[in-house]
Amino acid sequence: MSELRLNGPVVDDSDAWIYDWFGEPCISPNGVHAFLENAGNQDITLTINSMGGSVFAGSEIYTALKNFPGQVNVVVGGLAASHASVIAMAGDIVKISPLGQIMIHNASMLNYGDHKDMSKASEILFDTSESLASVYSQKTGKSVEDMMALMEKESWFTADKAVELGLADEVLFSEKSEVTLVASAGGFMNKEKIAEFKAILTQKESLSNQENSLTIEAVEKVLSKIIDEKLSDKTIKSQLQPENKPGLENYIF
Repeated sequence: MSELRLNGPVVDDSDAWIYDWFGEPCISPNGVHAFLENAGNQDITLTINSMGGSVFAGSEIYTALKNFPGQVNVVVGGLAASHASVIAMAGDIVKISPLGQIMIHNASMLNYGDHKDMSKASEILFDTSESLASVYSQKTGKSVEDMMALMEKESWFTADKAVELGLADEVLFSEKSEVTLVASAGGFMNKEKIAEFKAILTQKESLSNQENSLTIEAVEKVLSKIIDEKLSDKTIKSQLQPENKPGLENYIF
């Protein structure tokens, strides 16, 4: 299975080179197309962490993923916001990290001109938002109107809420009990148990030091006894031998 990380903003191909120049991650149609071509017909996994970006670049990526013959697995590893959330909807299976979030909102744009230009821009934005809402509607089973109402107020969804609404299919790690969150209400030792455990370790360390001390004292006694015996033996030998007799016994105990 081929895997692709979709990190950074969703940008048009004409702008992608700027991000490459500065070594910054981005998501572009050409990058995704190249990945899909290399993947062939095998299943793929896309991990998304993006604030979104260009509607048209994102739409091209969404279409390419929907046309891909293999299974498309999407993992929202951090954030899938704005049009990155639309890209996520292209997955046959969408999983989300327990710390991940999905954000949806209306399309927006920069524009200038007179009232006619602004009126036209407003129409374009409404139609675009409606098209995006239809994508969310297909995934969730909710009506386009319901999704547009959520987009209207810019809605953020935690992992559980995203699954509840239908934007995601499951929360990662939810079936693995060994996963522990810092905010968990249980699973941690209380302070009394920790203090008790520390006291046991301190007592053990104290006993260990005493044992080491006794061992050292015993060794010192044995060594002292050996030295006394050697010195005594050396004195006897010195009395039996001439004082000027060379030998290593003068240096070895």
